[in-house]
Amino acid sequence: MESAGLVVDALGRVRDMVRGALKDLSPEELLAPPKPHIAWLVWHLSRVQDQFLRIDGAPAVVDREWMACTLQHAT
Repeated sequence: MESAGLVVDALGRVRDMVRGALKDLSPEELLAPPKPHIAWLVWHLSRVQDQFLRIDGAPAVVDREWMACTLQHAT
């Protein structure tokens, strides 16, 4: 498998595992204590993956303004 295929496969496996883990949770359960809640942890996992895929020093998917706003609501 080429390196790009390996990355796509790994990210797809994480996506599938997260979807499976979250499929039966309600929005209230995703946001329930303790802090950080499950929704924030999933968001953070996505941000870590985004950091791995940085292009030219900028996040590949999420912009800094959105990230700052989301972090304010996570605490």
